[in-house]
Amino acid sequence: MRVRADGQGMSVQGEGEMRAKAGYIGIDPGAKGAFALYSADVVYAWDFNPATTFKAIEELALNYRIQLVYLERVHSQPGNSGKSMFAFGDNFGWWRGILEAMRLPCQLVEPKKWQACYSIGGKEKGKDAPSLAVARRLFPSVALDCKCHDGRADALLIAYYAAQTDPNGRK
Repeated sequence: MRVRADGQGMSVQGEGEMRAKAGYIGIDPGAKGAFALYSADVVYAWDFNPATTFKAIEELALNYRIQLVYLERVHSQPGNSGKSMFAFGDNFGWWRGILEAMRLPCQLVEPKKWQACYSIGGKEKGKDAPSLAVARRLFPSVALDCKCHDGRADALLIAYYAAQTDPNGRK
C-alpha cells in the first residue's frame, strides 16, 4: 500500500492506471482539519492548507474515480469562541464550494455516526484524540506522530467509513 501523509504535494504514477481505481475522500473541515483518500491499495492524508489543497483535490479527481466524499458536519460546541466558529464555518464553506465546483459526489456525515463505527467518542482533556489510536492501528504506515495529527486521523477514518458504507456499493 502506498502511503503519503506529509502535508506536501503529491506525486502519482501512471495516470491511466490510477484513474481506473475507485477512491473515497474523507474531510475534517476544522481549523486544524485535514483530508484523506482511501482506496483499496493506497491511503493518503494531508493537513488542510488553502494554498495547496485545491490542487491536491484536483489531482485526486483526475487520478481516481472518486466514488464518494464524506464531509464532516460539525456543530458548535459549548466553550468555542465566536472567532473559532467563524473560522470553522469559513473552512466548511470553502470545502462545500470546491466539492460542488468539481462535481464530486459529496454527503455530509455527523461525527457521532462515523465515530460509532469505530467505538470512539469525544476527546478527553489532556489525552490524544481517540481517533488517533484507531487510525494508528488501522493505518500504521501513515505519519500520525503527535496530537496535532488528529485532523489527519479523523479524515482517514471518515474516508475509510465512506468506503465501508457507500450506499451505492461502489468499490
